[in-house]
Amino acid sequence: MKERLKKLFNSWIGAILYVLIGLFILTVLMHTGRIELYILVVAGVPVLFAIQKQDWLPYIFAGIIFALALMGILGAALSTSFPLVSVISGSLDHGINEDGTPCRAQVSNYSPTFDNWWQACSQTYAPFNITKQQFSQFPFSDGLGIGYMAAVQKQDAYKVGDIIVYDVGQAAPIIHRVVMINPDGTYQTKGDHNMGQNSYEHSVDKSRIAGKVIFAMPLLGYVKVFTARVFGV
Repeated sequence: MKERLKKLFNSWIGAILYVLIGLFILTVLMHTGRIELYILVVAGVPVLFAIQKQDWLPYIFAGIIFALALMGILGAALSTSFPLVSVISGSLDHGINEDGTPCRAQVSNYSPTFDNWWQACSQTYAPFNITKQQFSQFPFSDGLGIGYMAAVQKQDAYKVGDIIVYDVGQAAPIIHRVVMINPDGTYQTKGDHNMGQNSYEHSVDKSRIAGKVIFAMPLLGYVKVFTARVFGV
């Protein structure tokens, strides 16, 4: 058994696993202020490498370097400090999640189709004069569930319906949809799943916005979901 595991980890599958470990470590490192984690990665791993001469350690560093390079390249190309973000909450989910049904609607046998979601949540868009037809033309009109990885691009201006990423001083950026543009040029947002707005959503200044979601892939964001729920980062 031990010999089989050794062969596995010396194969290309093992290399991928080690790179994923590196990406995991980088995810934790980039989203925490805990000094002990910095010490563990920056000092602990090189010390282990020097003492034990483990063949697998370079792959961890390869994962970290690869992720840093990818984030740097994407950040420059998309003109944002948040080129990739993970959806870690259900606020854009059109299905039933830990927060219950969308917009806390009292429905039975709910299935996450656009028509069913709109029936449950249409009243929350009446104050913004957003119709079903209008919403159906929005980007990602079926929402974004937990575990999606989203690519973000900086824009000169944002439109009603865009899903934007912005900072409110929390551990993770907010990923919500623009529902109104205020007369002063600030933006109002709301999560598709939410019954109403949070206090910080009534006036989002452009300077706080990293960009809008231009592409999203499911499952790829679960590394961040895991670290957020287990480590709080």
